[in-house]
Amino acid sequence: MGPAHTSAVLVGIEHGFSIAAPADVRMVKQVHGTVVIEVAASDDPMRLGACEGDALATTAPGLALGVRSADCVPVLLADPRTGAIAAAHAGWRGVASGVVPAAVGALVRLGASASDLRVALGPSIGPCCFEVGDDVAARFPAPTVHVRAAGKPTVDLRHAVALQLAASGVTPDRIDVDAPCTFCDPAGWPSYRRQGAAASRLIGWIRQPS
Repeated sequence: MGPAHTSAVLVGIEHGFSIAAPADVRMVKQVHGTVVIEVAASDDPMRLGACEGDALATTAPGLALGVRSADCVPVLLADPRTGAIAAAHAGWRGVASGVVPAAVGALVRLGASASDLRVALGPSIGPCCFEVGDDVAARFPAPTVHVRAAGKPTVDLRHAVALQLAASGVTPDRIDVDAPCTFCDPAGWPSYRRQGAAASRLIGWIRQPS
């Protein structure tokens, strides 16, 4: 089954980060962009799966939303007051382009308040291992970039996401960034950088109880 991870910030909300996920989880074709797809209970899962996007949002109780990752940051968002939830796939391109603020915006349009949101970031490549070129590093704010005496700079993607969430109105103490590094964690999380195309995919999923 592989390792699994959950977050205390989403207590009372069904969710998880693991290789196994609920059979009825709704997902889309991820393209490292910023499109957020609003999902209704009546949407056909097969048709939805062919849609391109990197975040999903819904107010439908009992509907599970999910994203796949293997180093990118899986982000789960929930508003306990309205029941609105979202799942976002945030690779470096998506973070730099603003996919997570786009997911917050979608939830606000669905009636949520950014200050009510609770957000969990799942296992993803950490600043210990995410080496990038200077061109990529330049797209991130200075607090998230670690310049080393030797070798390439590294970027803290989870920190970058947390900064974007706070700027979008999410209360900082409701943002959980404490998750393993997929590249170096000995538990064996899937990592594209470590395993290449052979890497399996982690599923970050969330469901508001019906």
